[in-house]
Amino acid sequence: MINNIIISGLWLDRCGKDTQCDNLFSYFNGNPEENPARIFRSTKIKNQLKPGYERYYSKMFESFNDTEFNNLFNRFHFDEYVYSVLYKDYDPNYIWDIERNHIDKHGQDNIIMFLLLDDPESAIKRDDGLGYTSKIEGIAKEKKLFEEAFERSAIKNKYIINIQDFDLNTDKAFEFIKSKL
Repeated sequence: MINNIIISGLWLDRCGKDTQCDNLFSYFNGNPEENPARIFRSTKIKNQLKPGYERYYSKMFESFNDTEFNNLFNRFHFDEYVYSVLYKDYDPNYIWDIERNHIDKHGQDNIIMFLLLDDPESAIKRDDGLGYTSKIEGIAKEKKLFEEAFERSAIKNKYIINIQDFDLNTDKAFEFIKSKL
């Protein structure tokens, strides 16, 4: 049973990460046949030190073993990889060791990953100024690194959702996500 759902993607607001996590939260908690859901939301802290994040991600992967809940991860280790490369002063490749160690020890049948992306030209039109960058070049770098993280990840049950494919319709994207659970 899949009970660990990771929603990641461009930090730029309005790609749908919060919306999809909130939709999943409502879906699971409103369905008595499903385990209740809880959301883990990563924070945007540029100055956090690597040891703090190493401990955080190790503990978060450990929480995958709790099967009483549907765990919804709004931004997760892909984000650590992307934003460490761009804005932090340390090598983020430790994240792949944590991911691999968890999968080797516990398997991955209960994990699914959705990566929400958009074309930089479209994304910049919806920018609210709260992301790390508001330039097309910066968004293009973020997107490239997210795609790289997607390829590097050992998680097998993973999907890229280009929100343009759903005409920016979050309900259509949500139906796609539900169909993969």
